[in-house]
Amino acid sequence: MRITNNMMSQNITNNIETSQERLLKLQDQSSSGLGVSKPSDDPSAIQRIIRMRNTISNVEQYKSNASEASSYMSTIDGVLGEITSQIQRVRDLAAEGANGTSTPEDRAKLAIEVDQIAKQLGVEANTQIGTKYVFSGTATDQKLVNSDGTMNSSANSNELQYQIGNDVAINVSVDGQALFGDPVDPALPSGIFTTLSDLSDALKNGDSADISAYLDKIDTNLDSVIAARADLGARMNRMSALQGQLDNTSVNLKQNLSTIQNVDIESTIINYTSQQNVYQAALQVGAKIIQPSLVDYLS
Repeated sequence: MRITNNMMSQNITNNIETSQERLLKLQDQSSSGLGVSKPSDDPSAIQRIIRMRNTISNVEQYKSNASEASSYMSTIDGVLGEITSQIQRVRDLAAEGANGTSTPEDRAKLAIEVDQIAKQLGVEANTQIGTKYVFSGTATDQKLVNSDGTMNSSANSNELQYQIGNDVAINVSVDGQALFGDPVDPALPSGIFTTLSDLSDALKNGDSADISAYLDKIDTNLDSVIAARADLGARMNRMSALQGQLDNTSVNLKQNLSTIQNVDIESTIINYTSQQNVYQAALQVGAKIIQPSLVDYLS
């Protein structure tokens, strides 16, 4: 086959264009840090990258949900701690009122403090995080306790759950109706507000024996709060463990994604330098074969 000047010129031109394309690709990789940025770079890798990015996005959403849920439960735990202190104070007041040496005036003052504690407990029962009432079940737009001290029938006892993983949901709520309200069965001990209201009346009436009878009821109410807080604490511990797991999963997924789509910058720079040498050599060889005007144009 006869090799013509036109064939040599075309071959040199193709080689120079190929070298330019490689230089451009290596330049893009070194500036962006990405070895795979579009489907044509590596179709199979792009599919894995898209799936991994979707997975990372889901994990980040679960992390956000877990953080919000953890904050939600921490707030409730703090409120339960305050309620525990308030009920313990009520018990001290009841014990003081049951003392036979207390005068009617003393008991009247104790009754006033009990009434104030009841009002404060009403405020705490209607605790909000943002616009959400934390003790109202899934009816987070409804108060648990009405302004007159009665329980709001619009609240419920449903669990408020946060999705923090595939098929993993955690209940972040405490049943406010069971904690504060009266049980359906009248044979069971009364709720906190009924106990405090009856205790206040007993203090005002001044019957020591009647006041003493409320000590056990107060203890029962206190035990309910402590049990609710213990149950919440167990869920908070699980949430902390799940948050740690989500953090580890997120780190591992991002490392895997980096391995697939990112380039080794040092190697890329070395390859870029090498490709520059190839390009310069191609130009020099071409200058000896084809007309300088064409070489000048290509360079």
